[in-house]
Amino acid sequence: MDGRLTADEPISEWLRSLASTGPGPGGGAAAALMAGMAAALAEMVVAHRTRRNSPDEEVHRRSLEAFSAAIRDAAPAMADQDADASAGFAAANQPDDPHDRSTARRDASLVAAESAASLGRFASKLVPVLQELGDDSSTLLLADVGVAAATLAASTRAAALNVCTDLLLAAEAGTGRSDLLDAFDELEATTADLLAIVDRVRARLHPSRV
Repeated sequence: MDGRLTADEPISEWLRSLASTGPGPGGGAAAALMAGMAAALAEMVVAHRTRRNSPDEEVHRRSLEAFSAAIRDAAPAMADQDADASAGFAAANQPDDPHDRSTARRDASLVAAESAASLGRFASKLVPVLQELGDDSSTLLLADVGVAAATLAASTRAAALNVCTDLLLAAEAGTGRSDLLDAFDELEATTADLLAIVDRVRARLHPSRV
């Protein structure tokens, strides 16, 4: 990352870095920011909700808003974390000894897979919020809920793809991790849950086409 922090970069500069051939950011960092965008949309939908009838309902509304805001705030740091993990691949190619290089590649691949799994678990925390909003939002805001769910589904599937890729690279270096394979399956299940939210939103918005 060369000391850069995603939170400090203008969007245009970050996208230019993403398009470059440099070591980072990459797909994992993009997945983290997609989770942040989904959280921001959820936060906005919750903020537009009218004041609830009871104090308990109002506390719940504020809790949803604060939780969504926390995920939004954490997303840039998650992007940086993934970019740092991915940068290990460049260092892994430096050892001259083939055995040392193979070991370094395996270790770098596993670190990257762990980072992708962590990112996916981070994104998955927003699923219950979107499930509630999908069932209890006005028509005016329902499309934003659907966009948030679709965006988060892209994030979790991206994390799953990165886990799969990194494990494949690690296996080529002579190792594998069953816990990370489990993480891949969990992320795929989470993606299916999110796409189900999108389908429910679509059914509410245009039932004659579903």
